[in-house]
Amino acid sequence: MNSDHDSGCFSASWWPPSRRKLKKVQEKGGNHLLSAETEESSFAPTKTEYAFEATKKTIEILQGAAGLVGVPLVKEVLDAVNEVQEKVIELKNRVAEFLLVIAKVGTNLEDSLSKTSKNVMDELKELKICLASITHRLQAINDQNFILTTLLPGANRRKIDDCVTAFQDSIARFQTLRGLHAAEDLSKLQTQLADIHGLATAMAQKVDLIGDQVHDMKSSVDDLKAMMIRVDRDASIASAAEMPLPPAIFIGRDAVVNRIAGHLVSGDISRSRVFILAPGGTGKTSTSLAVMRHPSVLKKFPKGRQFWVPCISAKSPAAFLAHLSRHLGVTRQTGELLDDILATLKTTEEPCVILLDNFETPWHPVEGNQETVRDVLRALALLPHISILVTMRSEFPPLDEWICEPLSHVEPQDSRQIYTAIDPRAGNDPKLDELLQELGHLPYAVTLMATLGKRSLSNPSRLLERWNETGTDMLSKGQGGMDHSIELSLQFVAGSPNALMLLQALSMLPAGLNHSHLDFWVPSWQPEAVDALRDAALVLVIVEETGNVQEHRLFVIPVVQSYMNQHNRIPEDIRQGIYTSCCRFLDQHKSPLNGPNDPDFKRDIAAIASQSRNMQALLTEIIHDETGTTGPLYSPSSSSFPDTDHPVSINPMVQHERLDALLTFAWYQRWTKPRTMVAEYALTLAKRANDTQKVADAISCLGFILMRQNKYLAGRARFDEAKDLFAALGDDLRACRCEMQSVRAATYYFGADEQVLLEAQSRWSSHSHNVEISAFMEYYSGEVHFYLMHTEKALEELQRAKRLFVELDYHHEAADCMLSTGRSFAVLGQYHRALEVVEEAIPLYERLGMPDDRSFINKSRHLKGANVWGEELTTTLEAALKRTQELGKPLHVALVLDEFGELYVRRKDWAAARLTYQELLKQLDGLSDYTTSRVRTNTKHNMLYIAAREANGLDCGIEFRPPQRF
Repeated sequence: MNSDHDSGCFSASWWPPSRRKLKKVQEKGGNHLLSAETEESSFAPTKTEYAFEATKKTIEILQGAAGLVGVPLVKEVLDAVNEVQEKVIELKNRVAEFLLVIAKVGTNLEDSLSKTSKNVMDELKELKICLASITHRLQAINDQNFILTTLLPGANRRKIDDCVTAFQDSIARFQTLRGLHAAEDLSKLQTQLADIHGLATAMAQKVDLIGDQVHDMKSSVDDLKAMMIRVDRDASIASAAEMPLPPAIFIGRDAVVNRIAGHLVSGDISRSRVFILAPGGTGKTSTSLAVMRHPSVLKKFPKGRQFWVPCISAKSPAAFLAHLSRHLGVTRQTGELLDDILATLKTTEEPCVILLDNFETPWHPVEGNQETVRDVLRALALLPHISILVTMRSEFPPLDEWICEPLSHVEPQDSRQIYTAIDPRAGNDPKLDELLQELGHLPYAVTLMATLGKRSLSNPSRLLERWNETGTDMLSKGQGGMDHSIELSLQFVAGSPNALMLLQALSMLPAGLNHSHLDFWVPSWQPEAVDALRDAALVLVIVEETGNVQEHRLFVIPVVQSYMNQHNRIPEDIRQGIYTSCCRFLDQHKSPLNGPNDPDFKRDIAAIASQSRNMQALLTEIIHDETGTTGPLYSPSSSSFPDTDHPVSINPMVQHERLDALLTFAWYQRWTKPRTMVAEYALTLAKRANDTQKVADAISCLGFILMRQNKYLAGRARFDEAKDLFAALGDDLRACRCEMQSVRAATYYFGADEQVLLEAQSRWSSHSHNVEISAFMEYYSGEVHFYLMHTEKALEELQRAKRLFVELDYHHEAADCMLSTGRSFAVLGQYHRALEVVEEAIPLYERLGMPDDRSFINKSRHLKGANVWGEELTTTLEAALKRTQELGKPLHVALVLDEFGELYVRRKDWAAARLTYQELLKQLDGLSDYTTSRVRTNTKHNMLYIAAREANGLDCGIEFRPPQRF
């Protein structure tokens, strides 16, 4: 089975000559093998014989290129000399050609014996001796005195005739071996042919007359040329390949196969020419072969009217036509190959379909031009009964008027199915989906990985570790595998340094890059580089629309990214340049350090969000670069990493722009998806830099992140540490905020404790003149009193705090006060007032660019309290679930599911309620605090209630426990 990565073609076959035929030739031509002494003495020097000196020299040159076969006559060279020179060169080329054939077979003797009889090998040796004899005679001519050469024209004619006859008879014995020549090697002969032109020109100065032998030689060579065309044709017909079958495991392409099959059988000339365009490894060949086996295609194009033309080795227009002729079984012989192909196809009006596989090779010819190849496609397309399907690595179809079917990765569920069909043991591995994501759901990569897992008895978890260490190396064996597939595409941009540079840069950006951002990230990029990369399908373009703005994102598929990031394929200067751009980008969007009240916060959060994956990848590399580590990134506080106060590093001097970038991204994560890793490394580098301010910033950031992860005790410890640092720096406001956050953490974990609140307030009472500190003291005091169920007092403090925050333009804190105020109204049973307050808070968060989820959770509770159970409640819960999932907050996801569970119970949808509560318990795994404990206990009780209602109807004996309404 051939897929995108396979060569897609068979070597040209050849037929050994019969022994009987060779005997007849020998009888006719006589024995031409002479001893060295006899040959040398039998030749007198003539001007005619001097004309073959070029042949002798060219043979010496070409014999060194033993890997080449099939040296054709080159019209461009022949037109440059007169008729005499043309015939001399023609004979010389044929001698050289067959010497190379023999050399080719000789260098592969061991392989050839498996398909060549002993007699044929003996005949090859005889032919080599005969041709060497001709060469030796020409050497003798070269050694003669010029005067004697001039005086003996008759001898010259006889000796030339002897050479021509010897050569012609040798070829006659060897004619059926012509099938060995490979058209794709012709381009390698250009240098030798240039030398031929020079040598022939030199000979022309020595030759006055060629005599009657010119006419004889012309006839002989013309006959030889016609004979060789016939043998070529026979070899072409003999080597036509059968259409392969699609792979046994072919999943996820049914829709595109059905669609393409419909195009091909439509009978509509505008629809029945189709390109499948995609990067290597996406399954273009497999998809095209599945199309050929589609029932509707088999019905219209039965066996004998389907033609598979593998094009991967057709490196020139001539080679492409030769492949096409061979696989179409063309026998017409006029010397005009395209005309012969078209005439053959016109001999029937029965519908036929041609599959041109791996068409990217002739489309990027090593020799010749692209327009010639395009003309061949256009000529084929003019035949109304011929349907054409083309597969190629590109984003651009060669003909815009044809139908284009881009092929991308398969869907995640299909990717999983491919993997488990090969290795069923992997189905329950928790890392399988992550591994498939790393492979970009590319069918070929998934197939290789699953096969490796099955053969090595390795589970996806182990394979994922290995992938992170070695990348595509683990999926490449010798000349095959993933690396080979990628390198087939890379050859098309090898001649463009700017394209390679751009590919290297983009390979460091896993999420890709908007075209409008290229100038910022890769200032030296050039338009033709983008064109070349897209034409080779090394870079894909994804069109995205935001509002009324359309963006084109340039994207390198994951396996190519992995390949480029191995073995130093990305130069250090490119890497450092991208690191610098990353730091500069975050420096231009650093308002997350100041929080949502900064006027640029909404813009900057959105900008960083659009580059979040790229930032994480690049900052991980920057951390490795700063700390001298490799491989997966571990927390610097873990036992496997050196102490944060004395880290081991190959880079003892901290680059401050990198530290600032880490801090900016850590605060971005504080406001969006709470993750600690970047903040921990920011702290490590800040300590190494001995920058107390940035140490305090990093520690307080960690405190906020830990609180959002519901790790209240760890968060409290960080806030206590940060408070002391800010106090030492004279930053009273931030020191006060950290202490009050410590009080909040204690309240969430242990429950409200007024004594803890009073102790904190006493330490800041002397700062009552500071309006900002007073506002925060009122806010945190109101929260504690809310949990102490001192609701009226809490309302007073929260409303005063809100007024102060509005005056100070602290709009984020004002919105937080509103949420707590709404909860207080709900505790008092004033649900409509609670709804009014939360409805005011939601748009405020939106204006700030703050991705808040609590407001939607609270609104759903207040709606239930107000006995509103209709569409508004459902919409609110859906919005809440979406927000909590986007923010990655398991406890809040669980709280939303608790609200959904009650809704399903009310509807008596017991199955949906049970599934909801089961998922809720999964979200609480690993969490431990007062709220988690309460929700977990109530959920288990409610699942018993559901089971009892299903079993006993109305009289179940268990009371349902609804979630809180505040």
